[in-house]
Amino acid sequence: MTFVSLVHPQKRFSLTHGKRQIFDYPPVKSLRERIFQVFGKSLLENLMEVDHEEEGRRINGYASAPPSGRRDRTHQLLFVNKRLVKDRTLQAAVNQAYRGFLEKDQYPEAFLFLFCPYEEVDVNVHPAKAEIRFKDSRPVFQLVLHSIEKAMLKQQGIKEVYPFREELKSGARVEERRDKPAFPADVKKPLEREGLFPRVEEKKRSPRVLGQYLDMYIIASTDEGILIIDQHNAHERVLFEKYQEIDRKKKWPQKLALFPVLFELSPSQVLSFEENQSLLEEIGFRVEAMSGRSYSLKEFPDLFEEMEAREILFSLLEEVKGEKIEDKKKRVMATLACKTAVKAGQVLPFEKMNYLVEELFKTSNASLCPHGRPIVVKIGRKEIERGLKRDGN
Repeated sequence: MTFVSLVHPQKRFSLTHGKRQIFDYPPVKSLRERIFQVFGKSLLENLMEVDHEEEGRRINGYASAPPSGRRDRTHQLLFVNKRLVKDRTLQAAVNQAYRGFLEKDQYPEAFLFLFCPYEEVDVNVHPAKAEIRFKDSRPVFQLVLHSIEKAMLKQQGIKEVYPFREELKSGARVEERRDKPAFPADVKKPLEREGLFPRVEEKKRSPRVLGQYLDMYIIASTDEGILIIDQHNAHERVLFEKYQEIDRKKKWPQKLALFPVLFELSPSQVLSFEENQSLLEEIGFRVEAMSGRSYSLKEFPDLFEEMEAREILFSLLEEVKGEKIEDKKKRVMATLACKTAVKAGQVLPFEKMNYLVEELFKTSNASLCPHGRPIVVKIGRKEIERGLKRDGN
């Protein structure tokens, strides 16, 4: 029923179980407002509008604005002529559009509606008509891909221009191109070759920090070569292990909210909260139920500000949904570490870079962050000398 409510935002939808009302969505004017009702403000703020038409086919709706994503595809809701469907073509196009723009193991959220001639779609593939088959899937794939690329360009305020190859002289004119994808789906990076992503071995002496590159990477040197260290992933690993130690000692610092932080949860978030309330209290979140789906944040870990704590609470509720009991605590620690780590694009003073590198190589795994992303790329001394024609000298 929740999915049907997205198709008809102008209609009222409600669900009651016994004496308890699960949800009640009054009529609204737009899909955006209905998404807000069903999934909440925090999800809506991370979406961008999609609206594109090609050759008699149109697609509109909302999709993740990079780098926002989630760990599963449960929020990839794809409709064809107002019918929720499962189709590999549509799903593949959505995921390819975001390739390179989301973190590892992250998937985009998508609430997209495709409208096309009925004769182009075979709806008799599945008894419940949940699956479909396009007579020609290629233009549909391209439509979805182009629509998301176009939305990304608009979101980032980018206008793409290409000079004519034969006119690269002073005063050369430029031509706006719409046919070439603005975001190449798969560009092979120079460092993505065998042997350049080794497990970082523990050394007695920490690498020597040389500086920062692109305000994202710490460059350091060892006797074996050069290390390129992702500052966010590195700090995430360091904090993850510190938070695990705090949790083992049951010594989470708590902060009392100056004024209660009020918020509303979606139906799925309510269920997640009820299931994981004791776990959240263990790490310092004290939340009280108000009326309906309204809640009040009274206390939170003394690691963040009040409004930041609310957003992190929302993230935790999503992260632990459907997780095995033994995996939930690790997921919580990883999320807290991610949210409090230094960010890509943040300028770091030399002292902080030195501290971060020293602490990284004291951890149990300096190679991967808690989410499984690589932290360090190593360019060996032999490769450097080979590239500069100094091998053998």
